Amino acid sequence: MNELDLLEKIRQSAQADEIPEELRPEKIERKLESSSQGQKRHAIRRWAAGAGAAACVGLAVFSWFVSSQTGDMKNKMESSESQAVTDSAPSSGGKADAGAEGEIAAVEDVDKVMASAADYRQVYDTVKYPQAEAYQEDRGILGTISDWFSGGSKSDAAEKSESTADTAAVPESGAAANDQAAGADTSADSAGGSSYSDTNVREAGVDEADIIKTDGKYIYLLTRQGMLQIVEAKGGDMKLASSLRLESAGEGIQEMYVDGDVLSVITSHYETALYEREKNTYDTLEQETTHLYTYDISDRTKVRQIGHVSQEGYYQSSRKSGQYVYLFTNYSPYNTEDPEAVEEYIPRVNGELLPAEDIYLPREQNISSYIVITSVDTERPDKVKDTKALVAGSDMMYVSSSNIYITRPDWSQSGNRTSIVRFAYKDGKIKAEAAASFNGYLNDSFSLDEYEGNLRLVLTANDTRGMDTNGLYILNQKLEVTGKIENLAEGEQIKSARFMGEKGYFVTFRNTDPLFSVDLSDPRNPVVLGELKIPGFSEYLHYYGDNLLLGIGRDADPETGKELGLKLSMFDISDPSNVTEKSKMILNTVSEYSVADNYKAIMIDPEKNLFGFAYTEGSYSSSGDYPDAYYGVFSYEEGTGFVNKLVWPLYENQEEHYSEFRDARGLYIDNTIYIYNGSSLTAFDMNQEYRQTGKLEW
Repeated sequence: MNELDLLEKIRQSAQADEIPEELRPEKIERKLESSSQGQKRHAIRRWAAGAGAAACVGLAVFSWFVSSQTGDMKNKMESSESQAVTDSAPSSGGKADAGAEGEIAAVEDVDKVMASAADYRQVYDTVKYPQAEAYQEDRGILGTISDWFSGGSKSDAAEKSESTADTAAVPESGAAANDQAAGADTSADSAGGSSYSDTNVREAGVDEADIIKTDGKYIYLLTRQGMLQIVEAKGGDMKLASSLRLESAGEGIQEMYVDGDVLSVITSHYETALYEREKNTYDTLEQETTHLYTYDISDRTKVRQIGHVSQEGYYQSSRKSGQYVYLFTNYSPYNTEDPEAVEEYIPRVNGELLPAEDIYLPREQNISSYIVITSVDTERPDKVKDTKALVAGSDMMYVSSSNIYITRPDWSQSGNRTSIVRFAYKDGKIKAEAAASFNGYLNDSFSLDEYEGNLRLVLTANDTRGMDTNGLYILNQKLEVTGKIENLAEGEQIKSARFMGEKGYFVTFRNTDPLFSVDLSDPRNPVVLGELKIPGFSEYLHYYGDNLLLGIGRDADPETGKELGLKLSMFDISDPSNVTEKSKMILNTVSEYSVADNYKAIMIDPEKNLFGFAYTEGSYSSSGDYPDAYYGVFSYEEGTGFVNKLVWPLYENQEEHYSEFRDARGLYIDNTIYIYNGSSLTAFDMNQEYRQTGKLEW
């Protein structure tokens, strides 16, 4: 039977049979609406043996569908919480009154929102329902379709015996975790006096892992082949000091830290479990475990492992503050049918089940996934300092110098909300201290920023008319709103944000790019200072020295809003009430750029007047054409504008490797730029018009 015959058979069957109630258009439409998430895309890197990667894409989409149908973070307090504003004019004011008209925040004492579990049975009672409901909900639509076309359906008893579906979401890998440092200096000086670039981080003083690091003398790289390479770098004269295969070949390499003579590598791998769903029916479930390996690199030619810890869950992100590494993983239970089988729904840390008292439970929600936070002292790298878990999962996080903010969106027919939980941390100890819920959603982690004990955030929400509207809120340590500006840029959505001290800047977009500047000096009364409207929008903002703000994003048609090529903008912010676009460069042929997915993919140093990132030109075509991937280096010159210093093809065989461009990195040591594409490291001399001076390949 060919495809046309099959379609005709389906058509005839549809005409002959009565459509089940569950499959009527209005029913499916409501189901799809309730599952619509509309989230910003995130890059996902899996530096592991890639067998089955393509199949995982379908599984990921299915898992998202099931998870969205369960209402995984469904907030049952909505009826008592105030709704989004309906006024059309921007408003600002002092401290918000609880329940006041227009207030989007619903703040609760942390002990009213969540509490430590008394025992494992209490944990089970929280996590057991969503997975079972996910499977039943999945049967409700997909099962009905299957049964209808096959001419039959399962009995109620058979359906009732169906068990759980794995609702683990696709990770926002460390390579794609959407964070970045508000004006943090990304340059450093080595003990030998050389200057070099650091990883572009979200918060000054809080380090982040990446796939390449340097200390000004050596360059440390993680390869796709599961190797750690340490390269002694003297300009273009590069020598391999050591090469180490990292543990099991089945582990996926994520990221690493380098601090003096200590190197920490984060890896992950899957474990597969088989269980009987019902008689003669078996399911396989995969659980990912994240590992932190610590090495002594005092002798760069002889790397020595000195510690190892592990925790269950897929790797979401990590941070390093002082001598402590903080690991964040998302864990979903294997199976929640048997409350006595605690090993199937309680995460393990270093091989031990997490104590019940270290697991925070929401008081009025049934949720299946956890966010697990573990701290490790790099001076005692084989032991865990502290661990906490929140049964809520996580969409993104922001880590300041003293607090961890975990956020999670809830998308439903009634609108979108964002929950925020604040964990205080110090010297490896972690404690949950506050929680709040908001109407609206965050664009990325740049939409949050902590300053002098206050959390500033910008959100996009739908008002009662279904119109997008934006707001800025300032919260105290209890996550209570102390000041706000609402009803900004009606009909538009936040694309980027950047806070720096007492000033903040954020971009919204529909057809043009309004850049708002805000005075945040009075936490009780934030004030919009100015608004600049230009074509296109900036997806990434970075302070570029005194009175300059760099924007990287898209050009767009001002009439239709159609996105065009890559746009670099330099904004003059010397007068925040009158921000101007001082210069711009448009690269019409650019199709994708790595900074849009991962802020750590940019090399940037305003003092060096240098920034670089990877991008592609062109697109797929039916004739077999593929995009070409490049690494570009830029500077900004007064009176001239942007200058493209270097364009380097990342791969000789673009067809096979162009899709890996997001993992390309650049760094500099003194006057040499090094570009890493995953399999080679190439050196360029800035003093010789970026002439190639060396190359190492693996």
